Amino acid sequence: MHRTRLLMTFAVLAATLALPGVARAQTFTWHVNYYDNSHTSGAPDAKVRIVNSGAVFPLSPAGDICAMIYVFDPIQELQTCCGCLVTPNGLLTLSVDNDLNTNVLSPAGPTASGVIKVVESLPNVPPGTARPGSSATCDPGSLAVPTGLDFFLISALEVSGTHVQDAGSGTFQLTETADHAFSHNFTDLTTAEPFFLALRCFLDVQTNGSGFGRCHCPGEKTAALDPPPLPTPTSLPTGSAPASTTPNLSAPKLSGPTPTISKVSTPVLSASTASTKLSNQR
Repeated sequence: MHRTRLLMTFAVLAATLALPGVARAQTFTWHVNYYDNSHTSGAPDAKVRIVNSGAVFPLSPAGDICAMIYVFDPIQELQTCCGCLVTPNGLLTLSVDNDLNTNVLSPAGPTASGVIKVVESLPNVPPGTARPGSSATCDPGSLAVPTGLDFFLISALEVSGTHVQDAGSGTFQLTETADHAFSHNFTDLTTAEPFFLALRCFLDVQTNGSGFGRCHCPGEKTAALDPPPLPTPTSLPTGSAPASTTPNLSAPKLSGPTPTISKVSTPVLSASTASTKLSNQR
């Protein structure tokens, strides 16, 4: 499967380069560094620091630069990619363990060592259309846009990194080195590295990664999944019949107090009284 993807990648790359007028006069700059002893017990976390020199333009947004980051394991397999915006005179600090060498494509998980490549680009997508984990205007799966300084073989970004060195007996030391920067004309397969990196990111991570392979810029960790989940359908109302009610046939109750009927006492006549009244009537 992976060999098939590589063949497809080379086929698309060759076809693109064969088109007339495809960016043949453009020049791109990218940076190369390494990491070691990542996710190793007892080892500190390494850092990658990226500075925007402000050489393109000293103010934002005209001077904003995207650092398109691609992380490889030691056997040349792309593991993660993301694009991070760096404003003029700004410093971007990335954690190797928590930002770059995490959420990798390999089912085996992150490797202890590997390669980090950073391609310089002007913002290459409209705001809000970049992939999750990346800054809003930086898409590592789309072709980089030259900064203009590349033509003069000048870098807009300064990239350095700390390296975790095994000092023996379970101890580690930190060293820091600047990167190795390359600037090449985009003319053939040997110098089309930025295009190749973007295509690998698009195919392996954004198309077939199922959410894996996304490194993340600081502040972009809570972005939505890639690809975004399908909307959950709303439940339709159930057509249950209304409950039947039994008519109340009992006599209606009268409101107000219940009238009381007073008891009429019947006079009782004694025998002597009755005979006296009878004699008087005669």
